Amino acid sequence: MPLSPRQKVVKGRKYQAAAGGHYLTFQPDGNLVVYNAANKKVWGLDQVVPNVKAQTVEVGADGNLLANGPGNKYLWSALSADPDPRSFVDLTPAGALQIVSYGRGILWSSDGKLGPARPAPTCVPYERLATCTAIANPKIRIMATKAVSPSAIAAAKQIYTDMTAFLTPKYPRNKLDGFVVYITNGEPWAQLNGIGPIGPDLGANNSGDELRGGAARDYLWISEQMICKTGVKTRGPKDKEARTFDQVVHEFAHSIEANYGFHDRVNTLFAKSGNAREAFPWAVQAWFSTPTGNMTPEVKSFLGEIFSKQKTYACTAYKPGA
Repeated sequence: MPLSPRQKVVKGRKYQAAAGGHYLTFQPDGNLVVYNAANKKVWGLDQVVPNVKAQTVEVGADGNLLANGPGNKYLWSALSADPDPRSFVDLTPAGALQIVSYGRGILWSSDGKLGPARPAPTCVPYERLATCTAIANPKIRIMATKAVSPSAIAAAKQIYTDMTAFLTPKYPRNKLDGFVVYITNGEPWAQLNGIGPIGPDLGANNSGDELRGGAARDYLWISEQMICKTGVKTRGPKDKEARTFDQVVHEFAHSIEANYGFHDRVNTLFAKSGNAREAFPWAVQAWFSTPTGNMTPEVKSFLGEIFSKQKTYACTAYKPGA
């Protein structure tokens, strides 16, 4: 635990709570059950759906907990409406199975107790990820694969801490609560596909070797291959571009646009660019000198409404492999 959006619950596996000894398991008989450390049943889906015989259980892309029967026929969902794609499924130390949203609190609980989210749990990486580190305000989790260096994680954390701290009061930071950053480092596509949004949402129609990142409102994916290096290994010799923290800033700029509703203004301001969707993150890169670039007075004024400060990021502190 916790379980991430898009994660399937595997039959027979024990999903252990971070504390308290309870665990969740999807039994071979089709019941979803919470047991305590003494293997005594605390809660079961059969208490909600009599004689339940689920074939699949998963956390949907929208953050809801779902159970389907034969032929993928709907059996049950924890929430009937208004889920949160930034939420996760967790077990409390007392054994309550919950859908937790950093922004909106406890959306569903097997013991019926809803309300504000308890203090943020230890930053636990989702399945197939090795490490997790958190930014406190806004509540952002940065999760990385085993191949990612601590230096890359620290650099991304510092940049996202700064970028959010520089947001002007017009754009409250808590709008980003629950956001998740995924960092990889050149693993083959077969190994990456299906980690959180990588694959089904970011790159569903792509082999993956060319694609090395992406962003949406609720999450982003970046690769250490593109941090303070020249060229991207998985793209081969054709990629000779030298980068600092270009992608780290660029993808987060896409997410900022999505969260704060800049779409129409961006289309107007960058109408002559030929690619307004990419022109905005390129402008944000210039604001944060990754790399430096020219900004028209209109663009600089717009970015000055969003960010209270500028800052330059250099590669001197980044030490790959360390």
